[in-house]
Amino acid sequence: METTEGITQDLVVKPIVKPIVKPIVKQQRNTHLIPHQWPEGTSGNPAGRPINKNSVTYQYKKKLAEKETANRIAQAIIDEALLGSLPHAKEITDRTDGSISNNVPVIDQRTQIVVISEKGKSARDQIKEITEGWK
Repeated sequence: METTEGITQDLVVKPIVKPIVKPIVKQQRNTHLIPHQWPEGTSGNPAGRPINKNSVTYQYKKKLAEKETANRIAQAIIDEALLGSLPHAKEITDRTDGSISNNVPVIDQRTQIVVISEKGKSARDQIKEITEGWK
């Protein structure tokens, strides 16, 4: 072993030369379209989709915007609920109190529970009170 200024040659640390790595540049496609793009933060369709005035939904919304029509429909649903129509009563409670989940156990297929909401109590709590002694 030869020595270089008192250091053995096998202990000399040689500097590591890192290769120059060029960053990978993603090639842009359709660069010819860049001048025609919308500026960032603006919409290409500021007015939105045009309204289809021939659609049934548009006609419903137009009629329901009239106060008298909406009032007549609401009164008809209330009248049917008062006559005992369960779907109409459910519609009213779902719209006013929010719909309840379907994880209420069915105790008997022939039993129907109709709960008229009491102020301050949820329908779920009232059903639990009613069905406590049924087991």
